[in-house]
Amino acid sequence: FYNAELTVSVTKKGGIVTYLLRSRFADESTLTYEQAIESAKLFLNNHGYKNVKESYYAVTDGIMTINFAFYENGITYYTDLIKVSVALDDGEITAFDCTGYLMNHKERKVPENIRYSPVDAKNLIRDTLTVKSYKTVFIPTEWETENYVYEYHCIDKNKQEVLVYIDPVTGEEKDVLLLLYADGGVLTK
Repeated sequence: FYNAELTVSVTKKGGIVTYLLRSRFADESTLTYEQAIESAKLFLNNHGYKNVKESYYAVTDGIMTINFAFYENGITYYTDLIKVSVALDDGEITAFDCTGYLMNHKERKVPENIRYSPVDAKNLIRDTLTVKSYKTVFIPTEWETENYVYEYHCIDKNKQEVLVYIDPVTGEEKDVLLLLYADGGVLTK
């Protein structure tokens, strides 16, 4: 459905809003990062998305786009992604996309044959990295599946922040991403 100001996509099955896009420009920013997050969380909560946690964001032309992931029982599900864009001038929701969430959200099972605790797996990380924190997550793979892993937020000797993903069953390093900080947000590469 669309008009001059708004485009909305709704699923045939279930009538669920998949995405919306509002055409508008944002004036001078008056909201903080925290206020924009709260505005997006309130929007998601009011639309039935209660167990979500913000991860990364980007700001372009006064609009902050925030990536949210499903979060339950201490596990972040990056595959169940929801994007919400907030105008930093007044907090209006300018875009919403829950395609990743709708396509991937299901009941998962944590592997039963875990060999490495988060502390044990931390010792498998290269000595050139210092671990700042860790969490348990499901991450997407290039084969459209997902891995249950520990995510370690690390820093190297040059102060570059890195995310290292370790499989708790095999101890294998599944992925490494760089955290990129800029005036326009926080993203991974």
